[in-house]
This record gives sequence, C-alpha cells and structure tokens, in this order.
Amino acid sequence: MTPETRSGAAAGPPITGEAASAGTRQAGRSLSWLYYVVLPVLFVLVWSLLTDVMAVFPGALLPSPVKVATAFVRSIASGELTDNIAASLQRIFYADLSALALGVPIGLAMGLYQRIEKLLDGLLSLFRPIPPLAWVPLSILWFGIGTVSIVFITFLSAFFAILVSTIAGVRSLDKLHVRAALSLGASRRRLLTHVVLPTTLSSIFTGLRIAIGVSWMSIGKVCGSPPSQRCTAELINGGANDAADHGVKALESKRPASLAKP
Repeated sequence: MTPETRSGAAAGPPITGEAASAGTRQAGRSLSWLYYVVLPVLFVLVWSLLTDVMAVFPGALLPSPVKVATAFVRSIASGELTDNIAASLQRIFYADLSALALGVPIGLAMGLYQRIEKLLDGLLSLFRPIPPLAWVPLSILWFGIGTVSIVFITFLSAFFAILVSTIAGVRSLDKLHVRAALSLGASRRRLLTHVVLPTTLSSIFTGLRIAIGVSWMSIGKVCGSPPSQRCTAELINGGANDAADHGVKALESKRPASLAKP
C-alpha cells in the first residue's frame, strides 16, 4: 500500500454534496433561535436607551422597560392581571365556541347546496362588512351592559371568519372524490362524514385560528362602566362591580403616568 493510499484510507470516505448540505441545514437549525432573540433584544436596548439614558421621552409618555416590568410583576403578584386575562379568555371561549357551532353547519350547507347559498348569501353579505364596534349600541339595548353583550360582539367577529373559511374549504373539494364515493354506494351522510368533512377540516381550523385573533381585537374594542367615562377598551364592561375586565385595564394603561407610578 502506497503512502497516498494509506492517507486516503485514514481520511475516510469523501464528503458528498448531500452530506455537506445536510450539515449546513443542521447548523442553520441550531442557529435559527438567534433570529428570534436578536431583534427583541435590540428593541429593548433601544427602548431603554431612549428612556433611561437619553431621556428623549418623559416617563409619563413612554415608561422605561424596568418600570413596565415592575408594573407587570406587581399586577401578577396581586392577582389582578390573571383575573382580568381569565375573564377575557372565558368570554372569547364562549364566543368562539358559539361561532364554531353555528358557522360550520351554515358554511357546509352553503358550500354544498346552491339553493341555500342563494338564500343566505345576500343577507350574510349585508351584515359581514359591518365592523363589530358598530354593533355596540344595539348589543347594549338588546342584552344590557354585561358579559352577554361582550360575547355577542366577539361572536360576530369570529362567526364570519369561520363561515367564510368553511365555505372555501367545501368549494376546494375535488368532485372526482365525490363521484367516486357516490359510485361506491356512499350515502349522503357517509359522504359528508367521510369525504366532505375531512377535506374541509383544515379550512375550518384555519378559520378558527383567524377567529381567535379577531376575537382578541374585538374584545379590546368592546367602555367600561359607566360607558360615559371609558370609551375605547371593552366598550361594554361586565358591570359596575366587575373588576375582572382585561380591556378596561388595557385602556387604563394607555393613560399618561399609569406606568410611571413608583
């Protein structure tokens, strides 16, 4: 065995292009978490520089990260923040569950049957562009100032997102699958449960994901109690004695000097 042969055997098999690319991908995955950390850290550093070091903004208008963190810890320790978040989560849960229970059947019916679509499309298209905030006066008249009104406003925001996604999922159904199931003797019920629903399920979950997002945005719009004093965060409070109101606390945190307190 020549020296060149021995050195080649000791070096091992040559590295192929696939192995090199796999190593590059592995290194990229191991460093991918840095992309999610660098920008937030830079943001906090610039924020602290503008408020603590350079004092470009007064503390009443833009509190420093330290003051925000202190207020955050204080609200958690007192239990105030957790109670407020729990109240908002409960309202969003009721609203999204109702929207899911009503939006999916109507969406399936409109996507499968043209007569139902022609019957309901005009009415739903009339109400869908109305922003949730425009329903606040009617919801107060119908349900009063309380949790039911907040759930109603949040339900309207989530309902149309789930409805539209369900209709789109049904329309994406391959007609060949329907014809194949019918040719094999599938009934209407089995066609719905074994063909339509599995195909539409991904669109339904997409609509539910969008509905949860718009629910949080709408519950932040829906005023405290009394309404004449607070007019933009949870426009409908849970009542005069309901302290667990995440939207009202969000509104109060926007007021000057709310976080500048020692």
